[in-house]
Amino acid sequence: MARSSPAHAAAPGSTVPTTTRQGVALLASKLAPPQPAHATVLRPRLVSQLSRAVQRSPLTLLSGPAGSGKTVLATTWWQTQEDDRPVAWLTLDDYDDDPATFWNYVVGALAAAGVPCTGLPAHVPGESPPSGFVPQLAAHVAALPRPVVLVVDDADHVTNRAIISGLDLLVRHGGSRLRLVLCARADPLLPIHQYRLAGTMSEIRCDELAFTPDETCDLLAAMGVPVSPEVARALCAETQGWAVGLRLAAAPLK
Repeated sequence: MARSSPAHAAAPGSTVPTTTRQGVALLASKLAPPQPAHATVLRPRLVSQLSRAVQRSPLTLLSGPAGSGKTVLATTWWQTQEDDRPVAWLTLDDYDDDPATFWNYVVGALAAAGVPCTGLPAHVPGESPPSGFVPQLAAHVAALPRPVVLVVDDADHVTNRAIISGLDLLVRHGGSRLRLVLCARADPLLPIHQYRLAGTMSEIRCDELAFTPDETCDLLAAMGVPVSPEVARALCAETQGWAVGLRLAAAPLK
């Protein structure tokens, strides 16, 4: 069933929407995909590639520079995938590079996606979670009746070694029930080479995220700047298919 993304931006002067988990306040805007700021287009080749990656790999990495379309791809997949498995979303920022804060948001994201999280305690920000928490979470996920996908956007904000070690443990012991999708501008500090050797990671990188000439035509048309295939090929070559570069190149054509 296709999913719709609610609006999350608070109106000027209004209170920022929050949710709570066992008394801990969580920003609701971080627990669902953001609304796109610009016109977007469906790119079936990438949506299909991400769907295949999620099916086969415990970890999928979407890696590329700012403006390459990582978040848009993950959001499009989230909205269009038709499996009945729950999909949890978490957008990170610098304030989340704290183990208690990070894991509170992870459990909050899972709960927001409908995953039962009874028995998983909340943590006090600034204090280390109990040493047994991540194994408890991994066992909880592994025991779920169906797989759950956790999309973590802006994952490169996480540099804390304790969080990285916990994520690695969660990936390795979540069994067949966890599918983790990380969107990042640079490779996270996880043992990527080990995942590659073990065949437990899929990757969609900058070259694959780049727009093709046909996708460039579709994007510019969605922006209200229809162009000929020849112009689309030229713009695609000039920008190397970089989404933000295409938007900047198209601005003078309006």
